[in-house]
Amino acid sequence: MRNQSGITMTALVVAIIVMVILLTVTVTVAIKDGGIFDTTKKSVHLTQNEIEYEQNTLGNHVQGFVENTINGFVPQ
Repeated sequence: MRNQSGITMTALVVAIIVMVILLTVTVTVAIKDGGIFDTTKKSVHLTQNEIEYEQNTLGNHVQGFVENTINGFVPQ
């Protein structure tokens, strides 16, 4: 029975321990202050601010262009 090949109990335990360590490190990096989730929240906030800024800027440029065009065509 000793000559049978296959996974041993020791290899199985070592593999489980390594997976638990990797899981712990991954969860710690994701949850800790300044981790992945906090960085994502900050990025979403910054992106929303930039979208609002660009929309306001573009709106102002379009409004100015329309007003100038209308004023250019209106007889005085």
